[in-house]
Amino acid sequence: MSASAKTERLNLLVTPNEKAALEAKAKRAGITVSELLRRSAADYEPDADAGDLRSVLRALGEMADRVIPEIDAALGRMREREAEAGTEAEVRARALAAVEASGARWPFAVPAA
Repeated sequence: MSASAKTERLNLLVTPNEKAALEAKAKRAGITVSELLRRSAADYEPDADAGDLRSVLRALGEMADRVIPEIDAALGRMREREAEAGTEAEVRARALAAVEASGARWPFAVPAA
């Protein structure tokens, strides 16, 4: 900031909550609220911020365009596998039959379907 004397005044109306938030932020930074507002205003570039936001949104849209078809394909494969596997009772019965056929014993009681 400039070392010149500050002789001009701005009146700014804020809500009590906004004032408290500004005071807390300034305190954490170890500066006055006036200095916080001066620095924030000096760093703010509305056109740059809007451009940055548009860039981020564009990138997110492109990412979604690539990812959504992959997600749809994965969901389709999951549905196919679920259909192939059958119901929970069918899967349980096949698993129990495989264990019994192997001669192995479950180390715990298997609840009935």
